[in-house]
Amino acid sequence: MRATWGQEIEDYLMTRKSLIAICIIMDIRHPFKEDDSKLIDWCESKDLPMILVLNKSDKLSRNKVSRALTEAVNSLSSLSTEHYVITTSAIDKSGISNLTERIKSLK
Repeated sequence: MRATWGQEIEDYLMTRKSLIAICIIMDIRHPFKEDDSKLIDWCESKDLPMILVLNKSDKLSRNKVSRALTEAVNSLSSLSTEHYVITTSAIDKSGISNLTERIKSLK
């Protein structure tokens, strides 16, 4: 079943007239897995803005969060598509207001 998800997701995303951006949620400790990179490439090919959400920032020290954020920003620097990188934590709610504001700004 998972083998067909890629095409089903693409079909769904391509038919969503109201879609203005995609939030890609990654574990900050394990970013840019193969599926994440494929979705980023797909967004780039469709010129679809994206918000990269590095979640679980509460699991790392501030220094490591800062480093992960810098690495993610650098990894996306060659993209021509509008993109943003935000660190969040569902546990301590850090970054949630930044994410909410960014989503609102995309209207």
